[in-house]
Amino acid sequence: MDIKKMLEGNWEERGVIGTRIEIEGSEIIFLWRSSPVLTTTFKTDLQPDGRIILKLKKNGLRYEYGSDYATVEELYFLEGKLHCKKNFPISGISEDILMPTDNSRYGNVIIDDKLLDTVQGKWFDKDKFTEIEISGDTLKYRDQKTRIHAVVNRNGSSIRGEDFKIVDQNAVVDRMFCFEELYCINGSLTGFVLVCDVGMIEVPLYRSDGKRR
Repeated sequence: MDIKKMLEGNWEERGVIGTRIEIEGSEIIFLWRSSPVLTTTFKTDLQPDGRIILKLKKNGLRYEYGSDYATVEELYFLEGKLHCKKNFPISGISEDILMPTDNSRYGNVIIDDKLLDTVQGKWFDKDKFTEIEISGDTLKYRDQKTRIHAVVNRNGSSIRGEDFKIVDQNAVVDRMFCFEELYCINGSLTGFVLVCDVGMIEVPLYRSDGKRR
């Protein structure tokens, strides 16, 4: 039995947004809300009761900057589930039970960057107050820019009737600069802005020639 092959893949708590674990070979990555908080290697130890203990080389959980906010005290596989026990300085021990998932860091979506070919160029709102430009897989807004993906829901459904959604390649980022969300709908870009006391406002975007497509 190739234990590490059996453990390979992505793991999440069912119905909970938070802890995620990615395993490939001897490398394991712990994430919190898509942000890596520990990357390390591990060895396995098969126990008489059927548990497979994952012995981590490092066990401190921390964000990119700062010190450890918790430690992984125990991680084991049993009956198709990963059990992760973490120790927090204030609240103590908590346990996550993770299941295999097909979700990427961006959720239940498929990345298809060829779709970006349809939205290349400059886009404006009707008053030309807001301008964005897509060049390859880069989105520019004023003096800022970021790398992007085009994603479609894995199950074929849509949230806003979109052709696809544009997301930051850094899965931690959940906004597209001035837009809470950015979609291609019926061949044209549409951004959504959150306005206090009103909610999401739809902002159609137009190409530099004034056309939607």
